Amino acid sequence: MKAEKLLHRGAERIKIDFPYNQEVASELRKIPDCKWSQSHKVWHIPYTKDAFRMLKALFPEIEFVKNEVQQHEEQSSMPVITLVSGGLSPVARGIYVYVLDRRIIVKMPKNEADIQFITSLRFTKWDAGTRSWNIPNYPGNTEKIKAHFAGRITRWEEAFADMNDSGRSARKAEVLAIKTLNGRIKLIFAFQK
Repeated sequence: MKAEKLLHRGAERIKIDFPYNQEVASELRKIPDCKWSQSHKVWHIPYTKDAFRMLKALFPEIEFVKNEVQQHEEQSSMPVITLVSGGLSPVARGIYVYVLDRRIIVKMPKNEADIQFITSLRFTKWDAGTRSWNIPNYPGNTEKIKAHFAGRITRWEEAFADMNDSGRSARKAEVLAIKTLNGRIKLIFAFQK
């Protein structure tokens, strides 16, 4: 049984990963706001001290897995985000960067200097729906973002489609399925009636 930090619908949660067991699921439901995620296929609980304590009390043998960002922060002597009562506000969470094939999505607290930097990158747009900045993934943009936000990036995720060098096309009998950031699946295939 493992527990790990999870970003689910823009909120920090603790995911609990275990082989299917109805008794374990029943015990987990004792924790307030414990939910099943259909998209992640795991149980998850709030990212709070109270929920963490209850989880540890119910399952003392649980193993806590640190994600790559937490391990990197520890190695670079940066503080790891700690559990606080009531969860973390978007401002306290820091800066999230999602690097995709064609764009970079940056979620960050409002800060005039950071906004000025982000808007200096060509063709950057604000997405009010997701409350994030969309930046084209042009050569050099990831390096500029890493340099500007050095030491402040809370989460850095990269999701690239595994495709051949000939571009985003599929051979005649091939279908490419790409999981997008919002959990949908994008299908690319050659035209067939």
